[in-house]
Amino acid sequence: MEPATNSNANVAKPKQKRNFKSHLIYGGIIALLIVAVVGAIFISLHSGVLYFGFKSPDQEVILRTSDQQFVIRTVVCGEDVIAKYNSIPFPMNEESQRELDEIVKNIQSTANNDKDPTCQAILWWNALQNNDQSEMEKTLEILKQLHSNGQFVDNSLTNTFSIRSMDSITNLAAFNSTSDANNSEENE
Repeated sequence: MEPATNSNANVAKPKQKRNFKSHLIYGGIIALLIVAVVGAIFISLHSGVLYFGFKSPDQEVILRTSDQQFVIRTVVCGEDVIAKYNSIPFPMNEESQRELDEIVKNIQSTANNDKDPTCQAILWWNALQNNDQSEMEKTLEILKQLHSNGQFVDNSLTNTFSIRSMDSITNLAAFNSTSDANNSEENE
């Protein structure tokens, strides 16, 4: 007896020809979709609807347009004051301190200096140099309020710190002044 075989098992089926036109159409549609998505992203980035960037930990992110505020910034400490301040050599000597004192006197005599965060940063730095704890706390509170309103120190100002660093330094200065007062009482 012969084994049963399938006579059609080894017959090669003819290959179907690929339809080049259908691949070209699908490829064109995919290319158009990619161009449309990239174009939409580019237009969104350019118009400001979409933003890609980095932020510092103390910056806030506004998620809804209804929360956005338009801040009109009061500029008391402009480029001229910043240039004078930036020209002061640090670490400070007596002459540098006199120059800083002159800048501070001009700032304090100018109206609305409490509405300019750059002025407040200079005043805070001066208070730090003079170990004036109450002035450091006062200017830091003003800076925090301005910061919460979306007003920030001009980034061309040198020798500045973040609000968090200023807060830490102010607290450390308060701690040191308290411990110095306690030590002087113990020595008496």
